[in-house]
Amino acid sequence: MKTNKKLLTLTILLISATEMGAMGIAPSLASIAADFPDTPITTIMNIMNFPGITMILVALITPFLIRVIPKKILCNTGVLCYAAIGPLGYLFNDSVALLYIWAGLLGIGFGLLMPTSNGLIADFYSEEERGGIMGMQTMFTNLGGIYLTYAGGLLAAVSWHMNYLAYCIGFIPFILGCAVIPKENMEKTKEQIKKEKVRMNPKVFMYGIFIFIFIATYGVFNNNMSFLIESRGIGDAATSGTVTALFLVGGVLGGILFGPLNKKLNDYMYCVGFGFLVAGYLLVYAANGL
Repeated sequence: MKTNKKLLTLTILLISATEMGAMGIAPSLASIAADFPDTPITTIMNIMNFPGITMILVALITPFLIRVIPKKILCNTGVLCYAAIGPLGYLFNDSVALLYIWAGLLGIGFGLLMPTSNGLIADFYSEEERGGIMGMQTMFTNLGGIYLTYAGGLLAAVSWHMNYLAYCIGFIPFILGCAVIPKENMEKTKEQIKKEKVRMNPKVFMYGIFIFIFIATYGVFNNNMSFLIESRGIGDAATSGTVTALFLVGGVLGGILFGPLNKKLNDYMYCVGFGFLVAGYLLVYAANGL
């Protein structure tokens, strides 16, 4: 069966739009803390961090799963985990432990879909096509985060339980993924793995450290935004969602500008990116109004 390349591209991009799912609950953290007054604030805040912990554990075994299970199945399972916490979180939320279970399920989904969705790009696109697809992937990842935080914030303003319903949009890429992504030939994949011996460039470890620092500071910003807005008396859960969505607009612009800027700046892109990040954090720290 011939693959419709345009539809496959759309499907992969929509799958990529789920990759910032951990941010979706950010607008509700202050409201959750108010509903569970006996639970320490740090425990509530770590609901957002918990998907990252489970993602790391699952991502460590995903490369081995790819050897025996088609990427299509692993990727779609990951997207289903994202979509499933919509109804699950909305219906079952009477304890912090349950909220951690749904956060863990989300992390399992990320650990499966993030490595495999990038693998699909490598499998079905030429080297010339990949750069453009990955730039669009960054843009869709941020657009997905914008949707989740903005729509989730509006729903959370009604009730924080409703915030979870924003995740139901994940059923769209799940259905498309099941219908559109080709199932790979596992025998061919096993032979290819045996033939290929990849030596990792030492620069990869340096990039990994940079990304670790970025994710650490990035998490602090989003985890604290709803508390910051509430403590300064400048808004509610909907405001938090809007502010986080605006934060991600920069990510969309960054995805659009990344290609041409990267050609000129190369490794200095990290300096420029962290420069903007620090400037933004300092402005938020100094802000006394919306």
